[in-house]
Amino acid sequence: LADPAPIVQTFHFDDLLRQHTRLDSVICVADVRHLVRQLATEPEATAQLVQADLVLLNKVDLADAATLRAAQDAVTRLNPTAECLSAVQGEVPLERLLDRGAFDISRLELPGPWLDAAPRASVSTASRHSADIESVSLHFAAPLERSRFMAWLQRLVIERGADLLRAKGIVAFEGEPRRFVFQAVHMTVDEGLDRPWRDDEMRESRLVF
Repeated sequence: LADPAPIVQTFHFDDLLRQHTRLDSVICVADVRHLVRQLATEPEATAQLVQADLVLLNKVDLADAATLRAAQDAVTRLNPTAECLSAVQGEVPLERLLDRGAFDISRLELPGPWLDAAPRASVSTASRHSADIESVSLHFAAPLERSRFMAWLQRLVIERGADLLRAKGIVAFEGEPRRFVFQAVHMTVDEGLDRPWRDDEMRESRLVF
């Protein structure tokens, strides 16, 4: 099984591919009966799941309710931004798989907040599923100062990009009416200002690494 990151980076850096193709999404297909064990013992399985935009739990007809629930909980803990679907023999409507726009930062959405309270800053660290991989969710209720945040993000990518399997964020900057959005795969980062904040949504920052 392959690590998706080099494939994702190829689409980003290869000019010919960029002219003729569009990277749409990373989909991870998992046998629901074995997922929890594989996440504990197989680093490749964990790397695939944490980089996925959609996790397809297959063979649910062969698993009991407790096994399915454990698999769903594992996906949520390790990759809180991924959509999780259940299937029998991989049967899923194509419209659920195609044109997801997961690498289009103008379509980036994140669930949240993950914590009920909304302090100035909170951190939720998922359970470690292997010796090497875990996910971290950050939530900031107060607006961030743009220059300091950008310097921090740049330093993180430069110094720890090799260890950064996937990152996504929606950020509220001080004095900026638009959302700042970014996503990264290792040292490949797409970022920019997005749509204005709506009146009916909280101006808060949510990041997942």
